Amino acid sequence: MKVALAAFALGMVMAAGAAFAATPAAASGGAEEAQALLQASCTGCHELSVVTEARHSEADWDATLTRMVGNGAVLTPEDIAKLKAYLAANYSDAPPK
Repeated sequence: MKVALAAFALGMVMAAGAAFAATPAAASGGAEEAQALLQASCTGCHELSVVTEARHSEADWDATLTRMVGNGAVLTPEDIAKLKAYLAANYSDAPPK
């Protein structure tokens, strides 16, 4: 089951890779890692646009990620921290710094 899930996630990453060309993420290694984590963790259940069109505060992203783990998303505390920082920096309801 884990192998099938990993294969599915990899397929989703490959199929939706072009979608990130339009995202405002920086080209740093941390952002690339967070993008890959977002793809692998979220797009199995959601279209990428469900996440990228949302605008939340850092606290709201934290609550959303915690809720998604409760719904079955497989994320470590380290993954949650990376995703929360990335999402808050790129998909926040706050004006850019």
